[in-house]
Amino acid sequence: MQQKNMIYSKIIGSGKPLIFLHGWGNDSSFFQELSELLVADRECHLIDLPGFGNSKKPDAVWGTKDYASCIIDYLKSHNIKNADILGHSVGGRIALRIAVYFPEYLDNLILISSAGIKSRKFLFRRIKIYILKKVAKIFKFLDKLTGKDFFKNKYSSKFASRDYLNAGDMKDIFIKIVNEDQENELKDVKARTLLIWGDKDTETPIDIGKTFSKKIKDSKLIVLKGKDHFPFLRGGASLCAYQIKEFLK
Repeated sequence: MQQKNMIYSKIIGSGKPLIFLHGWGNDSSFFQELSELLVADRECHLIDLPGFGNSKKPDAVWGTKDYASCIIDYLKSHNIKNADILGHSVGGRIALRIAVYFPEYLDNLILISSAGIKSRKFLFRRIKIYILKKVAKIFKFLDKLTGKDFFKNKYSSKFASRDYLNAGDMKDIFIKIVNEDQENELKDVKARTLLIWGDKDTETPIDIGKTFSKKIKDSKLIVLKGKDHFPFLRGGASLCAYQIKEFLK
């Protein structure tokens, strides 16, 4: 492992740089198997995003634009002027920001089960979440008035998402990121884009991938049957590697 600024990375292979950006609560090790299938003609940079793995936690409440700027600093520190970037889930959010705000550093974009926009599916669940957020504000206010911890001890443990509960001192960053809606920026992505989705993904459902495909002009959507939010794990690495190699030819 090596550190440049505040980022730790593992670099394997040789050739044109391919930057891997993992999802929330993960680290670069999630891409180990996939990257090993791509090292023949790619210099793979497996990055621990700030706050995860061996990288330092941001000293402020970052959004995806801050993370994107940090990745650009990483590229500069490694004298990388142009790269292909692969982002999974929240890593896809960051890759999208790079595509829009730093397009000169990006050649090809690969998004795997990317987050970034609101799903049209699960309308009932979205309504429920909206109501729960409103109720949460009430309980937080009451806790502040009474000095109690009902929200923390009862409410959040019952209704909050797994990622939120496991976010620890990254909760404020998590909240800021998941509330960013990047749909209006999809039309501004000019890079060739490969979209890989599992049809069993319940975290970023396939309708998100279809919206990406519709709004990113030069894009191609590959749907892997039977795969979930991590289509490159559990035997899926070779399937994803094949599609990525074909795309990058």
